[in-house]
Amino acid sequence: MADKSKRIPLPSREMLLSIFNYEASKGELWWRESGFNRQMDVPCGYVSGGGYLSVKINGRLCSVHRLIWKMHMDSEPQHLDHVNGNRLDNRIENLRPAIRNENNRNISVTRANTSGYIGVRFDARYKRWVAQIKIERKAIFIGSYETKVEAVHAYNDAAIKMHGDFAHRKILFNQQQLINEFGGLS
Repeated sequence: MADKSKRIPLPSREMLLSIFNYEASKGELWWRESGFNRQMDVPCGYVSGGGYLSVKINGRLCSVHRLIWKMHMDSEPQHLDHVNGNRLDNRIENLRPAIRNENNRNISVTRANTSGYIGVRFDARYKRWVAQIKIERKAIFIGSYETKVEAVHAYNDAAIKMHGDFAHRKILFNQQQLINEFGGLS
């Protein structure tokens, strides 16, 4: 993963406030003045390869969520988290500073996952469902269970204890999967 500690500072809060209008209800930035590649009648920016909204300022590409944070808080945390997981929802109430490990906890189910649930896998050798959680990039064994549902609940409980608010999206994902697969949470 690239080292973001050498991040180039954003323009000053004053400059950002002078060139952008912020639409709070939608989390959008609008140019105050039109010009080359600047339209006042549409929100500014485009979706970058990483799925974030980006805009160019003085020839430099900047993430819109970082600009909005700077405009409101006049600070530049190393990492910003979108609380609801939607990288395009840049309302200030949906942004929060996070350390790298907290931000990485928001990662959803991977392509390699075969159970369909975060933190749960089937152990074919013992024919049991295993729940595990990652802490500081290390897999921690939670337990082995007869049913997938038990393993999911064990993971969700551990995620709350170990990750706090940053576990919220994973737990919601797992709960929705239980509803889809079994028609309920139990």
